[in-house]
Amino acid sequence: MSSTGVLSTIIRFQKRLSKGFDSCLPSHFRVDGHWDFRREFAPTYFRPGIEVWDVGGGKFPLFDAATKRRFNIHSVGLDISAAELAAAVPGTYDEIFVADVTHFVGRGTADLIICQAVLEHVPDTEAALKAFETILKPGGIALVFVPSRNSWFARLNLIFSEKLKRKLLSLLHAEHEGGQGFPAYYDRCTAPAFRQMSAACRLEVRAERVYHESGYFQVAFPAHLLWRLWVLLGFRLDRVRWAETFSMALRKPTRFEAQRVTCEAPSDQQVSA
Repeated sequence: MSSTGVLSTIIRFQKRLSKGFDSCLPSHFRVDGHWDFRREFAPTYFRPGIEVWDVGGGKFPLFDAATKRRFNIHSVGLDISAAELAAAVPGTYDEIFVADVTHFVGRGTADLIICQAVLEHVPDTEAALKAFETILKPGGIALVFVPSRNSWFARLNLIFSEKLKRKLLSLLHAEHEGGQGFPAYYDRCTAPAFRQMSAACRLEVRAERVYHESGYFQVAFPAHLLWRLWVLLGFRLDRVRWAETFSMALRKPTRFEAQRVTCEAPSDQQVSA
């Protein structure tokens, strides 16, 4: 057997050990955030005939061409890479914008924004959320899925060089190869920080889910076990702040709601009291 074959056999065995350990944990520790966002969280906001902006989806937006036709939606792609947008299946997008979301100003027509595993690659997440507010129509919703800065894989991602990360992914996680082409910053990428930034950007948090699952360390059971113990400790200390990933639904208030909040805001005297 070749050295590559031996390594593959060892990795498969390590993954079986890791998955076997995970099977003993409560079910909420085994919910994959990516899967939940795409299959459970986001679909509750799908409606026929809406305008959907996929921010950073590139060639793999949440709405493929078939789903777009089924829901009769107007699909808009916004990505920093023209090549990524061009690689999407023909018919996926009705419009495209090649732009950095942190410097983008929208037209206020979107019913729904989809942004999955993108904002960790943005150096200024608050600027991106401000752009979302300009893209959405009043009452529109932005759905975001974000890897947490406090996760082990995020910390390692910040430490390792891009070249080393690509080599490790190619060796240990071939399924992720080719999908890690942009540097990661994890700027304020925690659920509590996103709540604060959303309020500053005039967006309301309407729904939130946190996840405690990640498959990055399954290839080495000792590392996976240590990571799991850390996750369990973090869950006891602060299950939201120490989540691996999180999903949020951020709503832009209508003009009437915004005016009502302004009128009901307490005076300085009331605040100090």
